[in-house]
Amino acid sequence: MKVPVAPEAFTSSLFARVLAGAHHNEPGVEGDWGMIAPITTRRRAVDALEAAGARAGMARRHYSPESSGRALAEIAAHAEGLARTSELLADDESRDLLLDILATRVLGDHHASLPVTQRNFRDAVQRIDADWREAEDVARSQYDMPLHRYRVAARGGEIRLLGVAFMVHEFFGEEQYAFERAGVRLRAGDGDVVVDGGGGWGETALYFADLVGPSGRVLGFEFSPQNLGIFERNMELNPRLRDRVEIVPHPVWDAVGEPLRFDDAGGQTSVAGNGGGQEVLTETIDHVAEGGRVDFIKLDVEGAEMAALRGAEQTIRAHRPTLALSIYHSIGDFVDIPAWVDGLGLGYRLYLDHRWPGPAETILFAQPA
Repeated sequence: MKVPVAPEAFTSSLFARVLAGAHHNEPGVEGDWGMIAPITTRRRAVDALEAAGARAGMARRHYSPESSGRALAEIAAHAEGLARTSELLADDESRDLLLDILATRVLGDHHASLPVTQRNFRDAVQRIDADWREAEDVARSQYDMPLHRYRVAARGGEIRLLGVAFMVHEFFGEEQYAFERAGVRLRAGDGDVVVDGGGGWGETALYFADLVGPSGRVLGFEFSPQNLGIFERNMELNPRLRDRVEIVPHPVWDAVGEPLRFDDAGGQTSVAGNGGGQEVLTETIDHVAEGGRVDFIKLDVEGAEMAALRGAEQTIRAHRPTLALSIYHSIGDFVDIPAWVDGLGLGYRLYLDHRWPGPAETILFAQPA
C-alpha cells in the first residue's frame, strides 16, 4: 500500500532538487526550453570554463532569480496536488523524474538533469539530417521554416515524410509515444485502433500506422489548415499507410459542434486560449469512435487535454485503452490529468516519461489494469 505523500515533504524534496540544480551546469546547451540550436564555438569555450570552475567548487548561475522565483511560487501553490500526483505514480523513477522536470521548469535547460540532454539530442538530430534526409527545402512551414523530405526505416517498411530533423528524431528516434521500463512496455501494436489527438504534420499518424499494421486504424485529429496541408502531403508520400489513417479535421474537445476561435500557429495552434481570427467546430473521441473500440489514445493538443479526456470518458470506460497524455502545458495539468485518470476508478497504473532535452514534452502513460 502506498504511503500518502505530505505536501510539506514533497515541497521539501522539490526545493532540495532545485537548490542542487542551481549548482549544476549542463554542457552543450544553446537556447532554452529544449530548442535545439547548433552548438557554437563560444558555447564550447564557456562549457570548458564552467567545468573548470565546477572542479574548483564554483558554479555559474544561468537563471533569472525573478523569473525562477515566479515559477517556483507557482509550483509551490500546487504543492498539495503535485504531492498527490507523486503518490499516484507507479514507480520511483517516475516520482524522481517529476522532481527533475519541475526543477528544470524553475531553473531552465542550463541547470537541467533530464534523461535526454541537449548534447545527445543534437548529435542524434545531426545524424538524421546526414543519413535520412533525401531532399532539402521541399516545403515551408507556417513560419517559413524549410521542411526537408526524410526516408525513415520503420517496422513494416520505409516511411517518407516532410518535416524537420528534430521532430523526426522525437517521434521515430526517441519514440516519444512508447514507454518501456522495468518490464513495463506500453505502445500501439498490431491491429490496434489509435486516436492521435494533435496530429500536426502527420508524423505521429505515420508512426502509429506503421505500428498497427494492415488491420489497424489511426484516427488523426488536426484542425490547423496549414498543418492539414502538410499532413495530407505526408499521407500521399506513403500509400502503404494512407488507408490506415482517417483524418478528423476538428479539434478534439468535450462537446460536438462547439464553435471555437483560434489563430494558426503551427504546432502550437490551440483552441484552449482566448479566441482568435479563425473559427472551427469541435469533435469528441466518444462521437468519432462510437460503435468501435479504441486501444491507444495519444493526446498533445496544446492545453486542451482535459477537455479531450472528458470527451473520451465513455470510450475509456468501455475499452480501457492505453493512454499517452501530454501534461506539460501547465503546472495544473501535472495535477489535474493524473487525478482525472485515477478518478475513473479503472485501476490504471501511471508512469511519467520525458524524451525531450528541456521541460516540454512530458508524457503521462496510463497502463490499463
